[in-house]
Amino acid sequence: MIPARNDRSLFAMRIRHLKSNLPELAQEMGNSPREIINSYKRNVTDAEVDEWFNIMPPKDYAELIYQHIQNESRQFGVSLREDVTPLSRNALVDGALMPV
Repeated sequence: MIPARNDRSLFAMRIRHLKSNLPELAQEMGNSPREIINSYKRNVTDAEVDEWFNIMPPKDYAELIYQHIQNESRQFGVSLREDVTPLSRNALVDGALMPV
C-alpha cells in the first residue's frame, strides 16, 4: 500500500532510497540532516520504496491524453496533424522513446 503522496512521504522514501545518505538529501532539500531526521524520517521498507518510485501511468495514458487533446482542439476548428504520433505508439526503453 503506497502512503498518501505528500512531501513528508516523499522525503521519508527518499531517505531510504539514498540508503540514509542524509548529507546528499539535505543538499537536495535545502535543509539540514538534523531537520530531516526530526521532520521526515520514518520506518519504511525497501519494498515500499520500490513501489513508491516505480509508479507509472496506465499503459494507454498517452493515447488517452492524445485523444483528449484531439477532441478538445476540435472545438476551435483545428485538429492535430495526422503525422503526429502519440507517445503510446512508441516504447519507453531505458528512459528514451523508441518507435515500435
